[in-house]
Amino acid sequence: MKPKYAVISSLFLAAISSSPARAGGIGVVATGGMHTDRAYYYNRDGQQGIDNQTQPQAGLGVEGLLGDRDDKILGLMRVYWLRDAPPDTPDTQGVEDPVYPDYESLGPRDTAVAEIGVQWGLLGDPAGMQLTLTTLVGTGFYTSDSAATEFFLGDVGIGGTYAIAEAVQLYANIGMNVRHRKIVSYGPAAYAGIRYLFD
Repeated sequence: MKPKYAVISSLFLAAISSSPARAGGIGVVATGGMHTDRAYYYNRDGQQGIDNQTQPQAGLGVEGLLGDRDDKILGLMRVYWLRDAPPDTPDTQGVEDPVYPDYESLGPRDTAVAEIGVQWGLLGDPAGMQLTLTTLVGTGFYTSDSAATEFFLGDVGIGGTYAIAEAVQLYANIGMNVRHRKIVSYGPAAYAGIRYLFD
């Protein structure tokens, strides 16, 4: 057997023979925020102009956690639907007879998003109230438009959790989203929800 196949086989056997994880949680998450976007326009000579805009976004989804409810460091995965408002009619900065797409007819863009990362407990008690930091990376892996505008996403946020019962936790955080697809887009985003934790 070739060495690389032996390593793969060993990892596969270790994965199927290990005991399943029984500590973690599930939850629902709501999000809202802003992101930067661009509206393009052209003058009579075909020269391109760009109007940089800030547009709202909102979404709803589910999340999963990996780790004991008493741990200060938990694995975190979010899968959610995100709706972006379209660009507005561009401010053409006084360009005469500008040409641009009919942005108002575009409508909002829906995106399926998946992120994975870590929730870090900074101060406090996971069984009570604690200050947290979240770091996630992921992708907008499916978009409703025909232009295939999927993007890479990074997210860093600060927030907190509050246990209202032994297995039920409220949480909220606010942070910065950074997207990349040809250009970098960014903006603040807030997340809030409720989790059921199990050991």
